[in-house]
Amino acid sequence: MGLPKVTNNGELSDPADAPPSITYLVSFNSADINFGGGWWRFILTTNASEPPPQPDPIYLPVTFDNPNLDYRLTDFGGNWSSIIVDPNDPDNYVVETFRDGGAQTWAGTTIGEPTGLGETIPFTEGYTTMSLRVYSPEAGIPILLKLEVWDNTSVFTEVIANTTVANDWETINFDFSNDPNFNLANPYNKPIVFFNFGTGGWDSGEMTFMWEDLEFIYPIPA
Repeated sequence: MGLPKVTNNGELSDPADAPPSITYLVSFNSADINFGGGWWRFILTTNASEPPPQPDPIYLPVTFDNPNLDYRLTDFGGNWSSIIVDPNDPDNYVVETFRDGGAQTWAGTTIGEPTGLGETIPFTEGYTTMSLRVYSPEAGIPILLKLEVWDNTSVFTEVIANTTVANDWETINFDFSNDPNFNLANPYNKPIVFFNFGTGGWDSGEMTFMWEDLEFIYPIPA
């Protein structure tokens, strides 16, 4: 059975003659060839697709200082985050997180969505602490740091620590051994930060936080 003829504008010269088993596709991968007294269109199609490029991996410590790295920050629940120049240090970059007046009690920001960090956080016996540098508008603000396993987010550990100063930088430690669900065998690699956890924006009002330098506290060399 021969191919049906088409005109040079791509229309069938006699659509009624088209066999029902042929599907006519519009494609840029095509060529119109004139032979045998008529125009014929040959179309090359493929179902193959290239996988999307993998993002560059994010490793600890997460400093936000690399302008060429996509840290893949993802907000939810009424958070709005962006990486900015540190107002107190033009050579430093930090995350500014605005928590709006309608923020949910669980408003947060994920680092490295959806696959998390490029490495499992290297917890070992006796070394179960991470730190985060934070600038808070108030002292006594609870910050929850949650760590998930990226491909099984039902497996997680989380710890709350409070800010101690207002309108100044401080480093806050999160010891995950304080969480009864913490398990050294779990490959935690997806951090999520929740500012003013447990309080809705309708009670606290709008708040802005800055943060940087998410780190694992390694053993001190002997």
